[in-house]
Amino acid sequence: MSKISPASRKKTTATAKRPVNPAQAATEALKSYEEALKAFKKGDFSRAVSQFEAIVKEYPIEREICDRSRTWIAAAKVRLAGSQPPAKTSEEHYYRGVMAANEGRIDDAAGSFQSAVSQDPASDRAHYALAALGGLRGESGSAVSHLAKAIEINPSNRVRALNDADFDGLREDPEFMTLLGKRAEV
Repeated sequence: MSKISPASRKKTTATAKRPVNPAQAATEALKSYEEALKAFKKGDFSRAVSQFEAIVKEYPIEREICDRSRTWIAAAKVRLAGSQPPAKTSEEHYYRGVMAANEGRIDDAAGSFQSAVSQDPASDRAHYALAALGGLRGESGSAVSHLAKAIEINPSNRVRALNDADFDGLREDPEFMTLLGKRAEV
């Protein structure tokens, strides 16, 4: 059995990751996310995949950043493969919708989210995404309908929608605000 010298022990201890407070972890996760996104946008898809995967592994408590990282991982892997096979699952349709929305292709995004809902009517994420697109487009009927379904499936979507800028154009709509348990803003 070999002994570890005190100098080696100090080195190992010094390089160990220190626990951070939640606010600091969120800041670090966001910074890492931005770096990974830069790699993706530069076309360095292999580096982007490894950075996004590290975020998912190191910051599992940061749900939204991890969800977005998984979306970018899927997109980078498709780019590395060179072509995009047809989406088969509801989740694949959802991720394609997110990518299309992030690229400003709103009609493509809506089509992908609708395909996700068709395959899995219980996908609160796809319903929420369709509601957000409705909010961006000023289509209150569509937004309210899909948001109601998203909230029915997952009540935490109500709180999420309260703070989501995609719905800012609907804050004066009484039906929308009633769905959120609030009064229309004047």
